Amino acid sequence: AAKDLRGTDSELQKLLARVPPVLEVLSPDNGSELIERFATIKVQLDTAPDAAKRLKVIVNERNVSRSVSRTALSSGGAAVKGQFEIKVPLRKGRNDIHLSATDQAGFYSERRLVVDSTLDEVTFSRGRLLVAAVGVNDYPKMPPVCAGPAGSCQLSFAVADAQRFTEIVSSNVRPLFTEMKTLLLVNNGEHEPTADNISDKLEEFFADAKPEDTVMLFLAGHGVNIGEDYYFLSTDAHMRKSGKYRKSSIVRWDVLSDVLEEADGTRLMFVDTCHAANAYNASLKKKAGDGRIIVFSATRANSVSQELAEHGHGVFTYALVRGLGGEADSNSDQAVRILELGSTTSNIVRNLTNQEQTPVFYMSGLEDFIIAQP
Repeated sequence: AAKDLRGTDSELQKLLARVPPVLEVLSPDNGSELIERFATIKVQLDTAPDAAKRLKVIVNERNVSRSVSRTALSSGGAAVKGQFEIKVPLRKGRNDIHLSATDQAGFYSERRLVVDSTLDEVTFSRGRLLVAAVGVNDYPKMPPVCAGPAGSCQLSFAVADAQRFTEIVSSNVRPLFTEMKTLLLVNNGEHEPTADNISDKLEEFFADAKPEDTVMLFLAGHGVNIGEDYYFLSTDAHMRKSGKYRKSSIVRWDVLSDVLEEADGTRLMFVDTCHAANAYNASLKKKAGDGRIIVFSATRANSVSQELAEHGHGVFTYALVRGLGGEADSNSDQAVRILELGSTTSNIVRNLTNQEQTPVFYMSGLEDFIIAQP
């Protein structure tokens, strides 16, 4: 496509002429041994033609970008550019540090650094668990019947899915952390799952996350593909007479992914919606991987996430709850690890739907870890 458009598309020519941000680690050297609780990393960031939009820091697979101390040694103005000293927390032993810079056009550069610490104490505590769950059954501004294989625009169990997910996390995941904070956006609850509430309250809720925390976002409801983009249908979703959605009444997927990407800590997303996996197309899947976000998606692209009345839940949520409840403890060690949960959830969903629904699990660059203790 780029070859065919050369000489005919000025915007393409501008993109092809761009270079990504130039990010270099000046000190310490890779493999250095440190005794401090914090490593001071000196970086050089140069960009052309404009400054980086974001400088992200991930330490031992936890996002610390909001919390790290950063001092500009020299700067190309108010934008992110120049030399910086970044102080990042360390734990005893090996520490993997991942730095990345993204410019206004989405061009991306990254550097990785490994340092060893001889500390006797661990900087990261168990931290808190922050859980936000969104469930939408009611779509009063939508037609009685939706186009496509899903049929009715109204759902039966999305609210129950969000509530049950929160309950199983509270009982089996919560004991791994110092405390649990919960935000529930469901029909007839304290906060209705409107487009404004979903965008604003999620951003506010996850902004409180610290590097030692773990944050979870659960979504149950309708999802639709519009062109190459994916949208979550909030309860005030409105379809025009033309059959097109009023964009202000639905939630674009990158709004949701950005909320998690900006949060500090370990981030997990669980998506039980129609066409769920298409939420992470090639571009957004890479973005999730770069940001170390773990994603459980109910189904592959262009497939339907099913509800089964006999279980009172969406199939994906039902399987996920069974896994967190202990069924995913495949080696009987009284703990459910994240890879065990992914495998068990997928097997249950495929068996219950006669292979018609296949969940998708993304976990880029992360080590396996305990997610629940039944």
